[in-house]
Order: sequence, then C-alpha cells, then structure tokens
Amino acid sequence: IKRFSNTLFLSSVDRYFTTLLFTKDPQGFEALIDSEIGTKNPLGFISLKNEANLHGYIGPKDYRSLKAISPMLTDVIEYGLITFFAKGVFVLLDYLYQFVGNWGWAIIFLTIIVRLILYPLSYKGMVSMQKLKELAPKMKELQEKYKGEPQKLQAHMMQLYKKHGANPLGGCLPLILQIPVFFAIYRVLYNAVELKSSEWILWIHDLSIMDPYF
Repeated sequence: IKRFSNTLFLSSVDRYFTTLLFTKDPQGFEALIDSEIGTKNPLGFISLKNEANLHGYIGPKDYRSLKAISPMLTDVIEYGLITFFAKGVFVLLDYLYQFVGNWGWAIIFLTIIVRLILYPLSYKGMVSMQKLKELAPKMKELQEKYKGEPQKLQAHMMQLYKKHGANPLGGCLPLILQIPVFFAIYRVLYNAVELKSSEWILWIHDLSIMDPYF
C-alpha cells in the first residue's frame, strides 16, 4: 500500500470518464493506494484523522465542467509525459471551438496554426535535405576515392559539408523537434471527451471514432 499525504483529490479514470473525491482544504487528506490486487485496477482509500468536507464528482472528463468546479480537477485529464504542453494545446483548441462553434472546424484551424508555427522548421529541413541531395554525386566520388580510408573520407566529407553550408543532421533534426508537438495533438484529440458524439460534415457524426472510409 502506498501512502500520499496532503492529497487534494483521489480519482479513478478511464478514457472519457472519472469518479473522484476531492477537498478544498489546503491541507488535503491522506490517500492510500493498494496496487497489489492488480495494476490495472488498484484500490484507493482515504484516511481521515479529523473531520473534513469531501466533495464528489462522477461524470465525463470535460475540461470546462471540471475547471468550473475547481481548476485542480482538470489534472484528471492526463496526457502522459507531455501533459503540461498538451494542456496548452487543448486550451487553444477550446478557444478555437468557442470562436467557430464546431469541434471539427476547430481541429482544422488548430492544424493550420500549428503548421504555420512549425513552417520555419519544416522549411529549414527541406532546404538541408535539398543541399545533401545536390551534394550526393560529390559524396559518392569521395567515397570511391577514399575507399578503405575512413578517417580521410570523414575529414573530406566534413570539408565538403562546411564548404557548401550543409549539415548531415539538418534534414532530420527539424523533423525530430516536431514529433512532441504532433504527439501532443494526438493525445489531446484521443482523450477529449468533448469530441465524443460531436458531428462535423457529411458522414462524420462522431469525431471520437475512426473515419470508416479514409
């Protein structure tokens, strides 16, 4: 059994819904988690030494509903290692929804905004890849000329890169830097109960499920 002091809320969650108990007392309460029964379904207990006021909530993990009760309860909407960043993405998505009035169009505008923000990285990556493509014949010549001499080959390759302002990592590094952004968007869209049963256009009547045709 694991003990947690000064706990403000204790919850059980799945993808879209949560059951939780919380207190507005800044000192919190002691929570006990018994995970021996199974990591998939651990049991949670509350230990109170003194009288305390506890409040409960059973329902969807709707961001605005939870925030209206208490901002701390939005922490039950968990996105993994990138939770802090993903929450910012959802706040932007929610703002766009309030502006356009439809979650589908909000996602489209979010995608456009993200692409515009990341365009400098994407462009830099494309330019770097194009330079390496243009240098490919010269690189091949060096490989043939210094075959069996890896140190000389490496030295001349670095000179070639420096002369033409190319970077062998310049093509993939900008793409790698974008991965956390797209992963955060994926986690937000996957966990957003707001998308459940939300219609968009044509045959799309539920944004939370996979498109049956594409």
